Amino acid sequence: MISLCFIYFKALNIKQSKMDESKCNASDVFCHGQLLDTIQQSGIYPDSKTFVDMHMLMNPETVLKDFDELMKQGQPTVEAIRSFVQDHFDGPGGELEVWIPEDWSENPELLQRIKDPSINQFARSLNDLWKILGRKVLPMNHPERYSLIPVPYPFIIPGDRFREFYYWDTYWIIGGLLAVDMTQTARGMLYNLLHTVDRYGFVPNGGRIYYMNRSQPPLLIPMIDLYFERTRNIDFIQQNIYGMEKEYNFWIENRTIKVKGPSGTEHAMAIYRVQSTEPRPEGYVADLDAIQDLSG
Repeated sequence: MISLCFIYFKALNIKQSKMDESKCNASDVFCHGQLLDTIQQSGIYPDSKTFVDMHMLMNPETVLKDFDELMKQGQPTVEAIRSFVQDHFDGPGGELEVWIPEDWSENPELLQRIKDPSINQFARSLNDLWKILGRKVLPMNHPERYSLIPVPYPFIIPGDRFREFYYWDTYWIIGGLLAVDMTQTARGMLYNLLHTVDRYGFVPNGGRIYYMNRSQPPLLIPMIDLYFERTRNIDFIQQNIYGMEKEYNFWIENRTIKVKGPSGTEHAMAIYRVQSTEPRPEGYVADLDAIQDLSG
């Protein structure tokens, strides 16, 4: 039995180093490089996630070429940067549409069993959120222009600035879906995570290309266990056992180290190991500020 402990390592030496190009299919635009650095440090958006959740109106090569021309004129003003973004990008969230789950019920069995009026009302307000937080990926004719990782099934988002699926959040979301008998939606979200395993070899931190060098606690198998305990759908297990094994092996081979305890006993420990020394694209300014504070 392998005990998994999770440690978050903060990069203290932030400098320019590129992500794996094959995983950043929007080229140098959303994951690294001078364009990202210039726009994020310009301050035109209070939240660094705003820009990296946009999509390009033209191919990345054209965007980068036009940016190079802009930089040849000298350090651009804030207004020049704002104008460049408006000409080359569309606002965040446009690749998704609101989706109401087909298996949503106004009065699921769980709510019928809650007798306390105030608690029942609270539970119903939570149940209504499924209709608000459901999303579906729109057809993407030019996926190379987006930071979104497309998935085949609709899903529930955490909300607020988090417009995409997240690994860790999905565990809790699926628990809630199963509690109100929304097994179809839960199954679709599991298929989405298995889709990312099939495509990338693991489940990333979230549904954006800038999350491809990170993960969250490996909860795919516990999620599937929750689903099986509720549905007893053995066919689902049989059909997806290799995907489960593939993600398990990713953690064993890429995120696990050996450590010795006080008694000398050796343990396997899974860690968060980020393959980048750059600021997080969606937290760019905050990371730079943190490093500035640490460096004095």
